[in-house]
Amino acid sequence: MTIQDGINFLGQYPGVVAGTLAAPPVVAWVLGLFQPAGKRLASSPVQWLYSTVIYSACVPGMLAATLMAYAMFFIRSNVLQMNLLVTLVPLATMALTLFLVGRKVDFTPLPGFERLWSLIVVLALTFFLMIVLDRFRLMVVFGGSLGMLAVIGVVFFVILRTALKKLFRE
Repeated sequence: MTIQDGINFLGQYPGVVAGTLAAPPVVAWVLGLFQPAGKRLASSPVQWLYSTVIYSACVPGMLAATLMAYAMFFIRSNVLQMNLLVTLVPLATMALTLFLVGRKVDFTPLPGFERLWSLIVVLALTFFLMIVLDRFRLMVVFGGSLGMLAVIGVVFFVILRTALKKLFRE
């Protein structure tokens, strides 16, 4: 099964995918109705519920952003032919969920949010470096293939993650 097969499979069940992607912003909105704005959350199950909502929105959103950027920059596929439910809706869900939660709660005390934010930054930096490598055609000089580009991407990811850990260690 390829990634395209997985995207096509998800496209066959738009109701299930739409319902799954709609759940995090709806839950964030409902939680926001009961949470006064700006109130610090005590160590409570509500913190974990907010973290679960954020993770359930950000993981598909980051995956969709990575797939869409890969398709646009490396494969150079037509963006107009991409499945919107698999590529753009998770990004909108992520943005809307972060907006709804951010209006009511400070992200800092939420369990795991710092790690999620670090992962987003490291993924973005790694992808940017991979695009730069691809645009400068440095791989042609070294005789590399797409597999080699993936290995270099993983190496960049590990180096950036280690550097950011050391830089922002508490």
